Amino acid sequence: MKQLFYFGIAALFLLTLLCPTAIFAEDRIHILYDSESKYPELEPGWGFSAVVEKGDLNILVDTGWDVGKLKHNMAKMGWKPQDITHLIISHWHGDHYSGLSYLLEQNKTMKVYLPSDNTFQGDPSLQINTVKGLAKINEDVYVLQTKPTTGSAGIDDELTLAVLTNEGPVLVSGCFHSGWQTLIAKAQEISERKPYLMVGGGRFIDRTEPELHALAASIQKLGLKNVGLSHCAAGPLPEKVFEEYFPDRTLKARLGERISLPEN
Repeated sequence: MKQLFYFGIAALFLLTLLCPTAIFAEDRIHILYDSESKYPELEPGWGFSAVVEKGDLNILVDTGWDVGKLKHNMAKMGWKPQDITHLIISHWHGDHYSGLSYLLEQNKTMKVYLPSDNTFQGDPSLQINTVKGLAKINEDVYVLQTKPTTGSAGIDDELTLAVLTNEGPVLVSGCFHSGWQTLIAKAQEISERKPYLMVGGGRFIDRTEPELHALAASIQKLGLKNVGLSHCAAGPLPEKVFEEYFPDRTLKARLGERISLPEN
């Protein structure tokens, strides 16, 4: 009996070494595509892509601009196209959807969510959904549709992934062209809690310092708890300003980073 006990302990220890997520699984956001990284093995590029793990779901938000870099970064970070259960394209700008066709060739079983101004012609057998208003993936995961207002040339709609947690919704999108304030308000449709975290862009790099102060103060007043600056929201000036309003709660959501989510 003792030998069986020690064998079990040894097997458990070996399993944690070979596959730590099998024992200590947690929901996380993995940034797969962005223009900056501190990890030399990854290939930066202009655009955005992130995998959000939520339970048994692996939800990819956007696909970056350069398919070769997306494939490289996915492999280096331990992801295969076949791992993706759901794919969301936030909007029809090339730095967000260019990997779409490649992923659909590699994975024909994932569910795909596209903005309603969709002109994409895919295989009719694929599970492609056009989102208007709101789409429910499960009790804790939604896709929100809003109308862009800034930096939105050529697009009529934008999608945002919303994941419910016990600390409030987590929102992930490529650029938040509809405005961070708009998405904070939109999240009230699915949760009474204020958003816990927003991760993505926002055209902050185009704004002056006074404009960034006004924006950060406005977002802080609306009750957002944490910010994850990536893509067109990231840079020395936005990071400096947002750190003043969200001290120790401003995350650099750059290529290669993994951000843990609160439990539900």
